[in-house]
Amino acid sequence: MKAVSLLALVLNGAALGSADCDYSDANLVALQNLYCASMDAGPNCPAGNITSDEAAHDWPTQAVYMKNILLAVVDPETCMDTKVAQELVVWLDVVSTESDESMW
Repeated sequence: MKAVSLLALVLNGAALGSADCDYSDANLVALQNLYCASMDAGPNCPAGNITSDEAAHDWPTQAVYMKNILLAVVDPETCMDTKVAQELVVWLDVVSTESDESMW
């Protein structure tokens, strides 16, 4: 089992209340959209409505955006048993080096 998938299973028990999970989901979506906006949209990177002109195609900033996503995934306040969180884990688990399949 891949490490990210295992992490999601471990964190499933950390679910909070419904309102907290709504906030958690919104945060995960915002972080993913910010990362994707800096990368340009691709087949596995949904086009977000967040733009950051100064960070576009700037790999150090892209690394910070990805770090923020990973920090959110391991944060005990993040609900990992929602559909949004599970889809994010699947998105993170795309490791193909084919440019038409992966955002990496």
